[in-house]
Amino acid sequence: MLMRAICGLIIPTSGEIIIDGEVLHKDIAFPRSIGALIENPSFLPNCSGFNNLSLLNKLNNKATDDEIVQVLSDVALDPYDKKPYRKYSLGMKQKLGIANAILGAPDVIILDEPINALDVETVEVIKKLLIGLKNADKTIIVACHDKEELEYLSDIIYEIKEGKIV
Repeated sequence: MLMRAICGLIIPTSGEIIIDGEVLHKDIAFPRSIGALIENPSFLPNCSGFNNLSLLNKLNNKATDDEIVQVLSDVALDPYDKKPYRKYSLGMKQKLGIANAILGAPDVIILDEPINALDVETVEVIKKLLIGLKNADKTIIVACHDKEELEYLSDIIYEIKEGKIV
């Protein structure tokens, strides 16, 4: 719920979300420069990874075709693979979701269980990618049940139980 609220997808029932001094849903309708992967990624089933990202990119033109190729490579997907999304493995779907979240170099990246369904080698690729983004002054919010992964990736860790920070 918190991640959905930060992304502007739901309105909080209490409290406020303030982004760059502006209150979400009051001063701004949707956060600027945010990328997110929340729950299971979903894309057009008959399009390749590149075509899915290209079509989504047409909505806001935040990246070039070369940048789409690069982000797919960054998450260990072949940007020239013509395989339709419906034939992707769970790991490939997860990687495409991460690629979509980081496309266009958003200032804030929200990832819900980003290493879910990834093989050990790809987990290392994604961890290095996230550390690189963090070092590039991107804010990354990660929900993860793997404490070791969180400790490796995070500057600050919050534990949330029953909707409250403990």
